Amino acid sequence: MKSLLILLFVFASVSQKELNEIRLSFKEASSNETSATNFYNMVQSIDDNSPLVLAYDGAGEVIYSKFLDSKADKLSHFKTGTSRLEEAIEIDSDDIEIRFIRLVIQEQTPGFLGYNDNIDDDVSFIMDNFVRSSENVKTMILDYIDSSDNFTPEQKNELKN
Repeated sequence: MKSLLILLFVFASVSQKELNEIRLSFKEASSNETSATNFYNMVQSIDDNSPLVLAYDGAGEVIYSKFLDSKADKLSHFKTGTSRLEEAIEIDSDDIEIRFIRLVIQEQTPGFLGYNDNIDDDVSFIMDNFVRSSENVKTMILDYIDSSDNFTPEQKNELKN
């Protein structure tokens, strides 16, 4: 049943071009308010309920929350975003890209918010599944790992070779 559900999501999902635009925008989203807002608006406008888009939508909420003025709005967007990310993982916990998105968000979330329980699991999952991921996802991971403190130097070398 889970495989059928995932198959349906694949056929109803965004185009490869749109997905590449989302990935590029995600990479830049945390750099400044304009990038965060652009990424947030991009993922909010996509009419697709696949787990991957849901994960990017959740990431958009979390990243966007960093740039809001009201503490209540920040917390609301943060909670909505983390809920969407966790929902995406519940639907498809074997998707390396979804796990990577959660890892990035958890690494960038301040510790006092308590959203960092799955970092080690996601790093392990990425290490175990990297070779079977698409070239686009491999590139995203490789572009990111040097800025991560959660991959050991040995793990970084293993992924790069």
